[in-house]
Amino acid sequence: MRVPSLVVMRKHRVAALTVSYGRIWHTREVGDLILGYNAAGRLARVVFLDPLALLPRDPTVRHAVEASLSALSAEESVSNADIEVLQSALSRAPIGTARAQPTDRYRAL
Repeated sequence: MRVPSLVVMRKHRVAALTVSYGRIWHTREVGDLILGYNAAGRLARVVFLDPLALLPRDPTVRHAVEASLSALSAEESVSNADIEVLQSALSRAPIGTARAQPTDRYRAL
């Protein structure tokens, strides 16, 4: 199992939460989030298009997972499998003050 990770790109005002392995094959926009799916159709990455509105100032991985869960729970078009992947990531998220990895370099989303 992979521990979820959060990367905040302050220069581009975007944050990316990786919750599962795999290269992104398909994306879907839901509100202020972009959901990235791997080849098997499993949710692999959640990109926050407006992290200042959805996340606290110094977000942890747990903050990002909780914010994405609350945002996606309100949407009817999100499948139960996506919610279950995020709940699993929440259980695997590090407890404590592990902050996001800030970066200014481009990473493929």
